[in-house]
Amino acid sequence: MLKDLEELINLIRERKKNPKENSYTNKLLNNKKLSLEKVNEEIQELVESIEKNSNKIHEAADVIYHLFVYLEANQIKIEDIIEELNKRKKWNFMGKIKIIFFIILAFVIYKGVVAFKNFEIGVGERVAMLEEESGFTKEGEVIGLIMYLDGEMQEHLYAPSKSKCLKMKEIAEETSYADYECTVVLAVLQGNKILSIIEEIEVIEWNMMITIYLQKF
Repeated sequence: MLKDLEELINLIRERKKNPKENSYTNKLLNNKKLSLEKVNEEIQELVESIEKNSNKIHEAADVIYHLFVYLEANQIKIEDIIEELNKRKKWNFMGKIKIIFFIILAFVIYKGVVAFKNFEIGVGERVAMLEEESGFTKEGEVIGLIMYLDGEMQEHLYAPSKSKCLKMKEIAEETSYADYECTVVLAVLQGNKILSIIEEIEVIEWNMMITIYLQKF
């Protein structure tokens, strides 16, 4: 296991020392802003996958890879991190017991929050489906992926979260010549469908997600 991680670190360092054309790793190493954006994106996706109990290992692997690249891009050596962790081993027995207790307590609280959020999500999705089936409309503030052509709004699509919208935007921009924005909007809704937009409130960017992540964790 540790050997595999060591090989990953060595590969990243090799790309840094001897860049390879069209290398995704080199793209991240040469663009610290992009590297930071990807770390935060992958962490958010890992949190969502844990909450949904789906695809957790894949998302965790993405976090580890992007974090290692980001650290290397900023001259932070894994060896130095391990050395710092080793310094923290100088705990007494009661200190270890307290740490274990708080880890267990945090885990229990986390599981409770996740269970409650999953319940809320399930109820919310059911309500949205019933509203859509009945044709019921309402006004509400939601996140929308908006497509523009020549500066004019052409389409809008509901997004369940800011991070998911930014991911949808990234995919759309790779396959289209249109411009896209993730925006918090006041809209007329039918279930989870945006029928029309009343007002554009706030454009969502990755730097906002970084702030949200830091506040959350």
